[in-house]
Amino acid sequence: MNRWMTEYIGPYVRRVVETGDYPMFNRSVLESRVSHAPPEARFQYGLDRVLNGIAAGLPEEMGPRR
Repeated sequence: MNRWMTEYIGPYVRRVVETGDYPMFNRSVLESRVSHAPPEARFQYGLDRVLNGIAAGLPEEMGPRR
């Protein structure tokens, strides 16, 4: 899969970015922080985002445990 990504998808994405026709796509590609990380790192990054989102919605102090 890495070879396919490098030989086909990489050049295609580069051409799309160079056109400037898709500014939101360009931003997501150019500002990406984890696109080339190993699967375990991408999973951990995503899991952290999900758990942080859940934690943000919880009350700051939970009552006494029952």
